[in-house]
Amino acid sequence: MGEKIVDHEMSFLSSDLICEILNRVDVLTLAKANCVTSEFRYVFESEACWERHCNLRWPSTKQTIAKDLISKTGGFRKFYANCYPCLSGRGAVRAECDDKVESLEACPLNFFSIIDVMYKGQPMLSKTVPVLLDADDSIEWFEDYPFQLDLSVILDEVVDFHKDEGGIPTLTIQTELSGMKSAETSTDGSLWRALNENMTVSWILINKKSGEMANFASWKPLGGLRHWPSEDNFVLHFGTIIPSDERFPNDPVHCNVTVKVRFSVTEIASAGSKTTICITECGMKLENVDGDRLHGLESVELLNRALGCGRTVSLSTVLESYQEFGLKQLARNVERVRRENLRELTAAVISGIGVFLCLCHLLL
Repeated sequence: MGEKIVDHEMSFLSSDLICEILNRVDVLTLAKANCVTSEFRYVFESEACWERHCNLRWPSTKQTIAKDLISKTGGFRKFYANCYPCLSGRGAVRAECDDKVESLEACPLNFFSIIDVMYKGQPMLSKTVPVLLDADDSIEWFEDYPFQLDLSVILDEVVDFHKDEGGIPTLTIQTELSGMKSAETSTDGSLWRALNENMTVSWILINKKSGEMANFASWKPLGGLRHWPSEDNFVLHFGTIIPSDERFPNDPVHCNVTVKVRFSVTEIASAGSKTTICITECGMKLENVDGDRLHGLESVELLNRALGCGRTVSLSTVLESYQEFGLKQLARNVERVRRENLRELTAAVISGIGVFLCLCHLLL
């Protein structure tokens, strides 16, 4: 047992017991307890306490490679403070004053990804990716082609990424959605509600060189839809909006973290039917207002600058910036269609005038 606490009414509790109790509460309660006694403050500032809370929220932080990197970049308390909030999509992207320093830091080899997909608090996918490159990509190829990090490709050879009969990598969570006879015939919105209420996604990027980090996912879905080829596939969007900078002075960029899941109904003789969920795709890409994907070099530079953006714990703030981006994207599409229609109309009028003049010339 630890030393006895001699402060007032707490003197009958040992420090070990208090540490054990406080290690079981949530972070908000722990922060309030921090103001009560010096013993509580000691637990609040304990790295072991923050490591435990990080392990609960991000199971991938239990992996040795992630623990070592977090320790080198400031510890678990800094990690929680920086990565629990999402990027707000507000303000401005940090401007780099030294282009040479920026070019050294904004390298795909410097970025470490910590990805966690949870359903009802159970981990569906907890992975660490040491670089922003697919396994077969070279730096030269990466810089000149559209940026997309696809975990189903990167983790294709990992043991727990099994393939179904169609050759699709899947991860199945051990949970059930009762009361459904078929995922395809469920049209009452129950599948979407289950995903929207229970699924959380976190995609943390850490710059190993600068030690900066941020969560580029939105925890809860910002949007989603049923996906072809069958009605039991859903594509969910968990990304965030990166504000404009001098490279994109008027247009924000959508960091689109997508997760594709599939529902399946299994008949069990003893227990009836159960519905399970599996992940078939998980990835990240950056898109501008026109819907075009950013290339690798400009994507990494923007992600590096976005590490200094504002944060928020309010999903409504993130959702509002996402909806504003959608309105800008819609307005841009309408304007593009209007210009195309105007060009077609102009071409048709000119062609008509040309035909009319030719006929007049022939008749005369």
